[in-house]
Amino acid sequence: MWTNGGWLALKSWFYGSARLTKPTCTMFIGNPVAKTLPFGKYKGYTIAEVAAGDPEYLQWLCSQDNFCSNRGVLYRDIIDCFEGLRDAPERKVMRGWFQDADFCCQFLQVSGGEALLLQELEARHAAALEQITGRIQDLTETIDKAKNYTGAPDQQIWAQEYGIFLDPTEREQQIADFGQTIATLHELHKKIANQIEAPHPKISCRFEQHGFDVVMRASLHYPWGSELRENYLGFQDDRIKRTVAIKIRGVISPTAVRWVRENRNRGSPDHVVLLVSQYDAQLVGELAATDIKIVFAADLV
Repeated sequence: MWTNGGWLALKSWFYGSARLTKPTCTMFIGNPVAKTLPFGKYKGYTIAEVAAGDPEYLQWLCSQDNFCSNRGVLYRDIIDCFEGLRDAPERKVMRGWFQDADFCCQFLQVSGGEALLLQELEARHAAALEQITGRIQDLTETIDKAKNYTGAPDQQIWAQEYGIFLDPTEREQQIADFGQTIATLHELHKKIANQIEAPHPKISCRFEQHGFDVVMRASLHYPWGSELRENYLGFQDDRIKRTVAIKIRGVISPTAVRWVRENRNRGSPDHVVLLVSQYDAQLVGELAATDIKIVFAADLV
């Protein structure tokens, strides 16, 4: 629970005790400070607006015994708002790092996002090789059946199902075409069988979305997509994409950790990361068994 001293210290980040007004809020939907209070004398005002004009009201509200238990999500959004504004100078600097392409590549690597992209790239490559092998096997079986075609009723049904010509001359040409396709697929398999060299990821960042400081979108282009499609194989989209939602804090706090746990699906990210300025060995140990990834600023220097 916040103490009076803590709240008064945080109040210095706002506009003093000025009269509460109703300014235009330009923050993204999903940002905790843009949420409105659903009750009370400030019903309809955002958390940020009330914090700027009457922080003592939020202090009183969060001190009520039943508020945390009955309005847990709103309670944590209020605390997250104050912690975020307390860390505002550091957060602004650290958000600025994501304007640099080299830093984004480094962050993607340190946070584990690059490893996830590469795993999916390898999985797609394995699937492509499996597709080629499967097509070669299917065509080989089709050629064997076509060569032994006698016109029996069951063979006619098979021929109609698989588009095999009934005319002997046309069927011979079709068998030859199948053979050429098999040769082409063998060459393609040989060409791409070696481990592929991972291309550089394409990265873009957007800021202050869904309550996260940064939302990073990274993608890799699978290099053999066009050649696979020429042989009626492959995938509809050659891009392998990952979205990383990043919450920035000066220090790790239990509130920030809870917020990430409860809101990790906002915006449907693939990966959620806490980027923290100051190292905290105790909380790192506590979070070691969880699925929350923590990156420290010192890891990126």
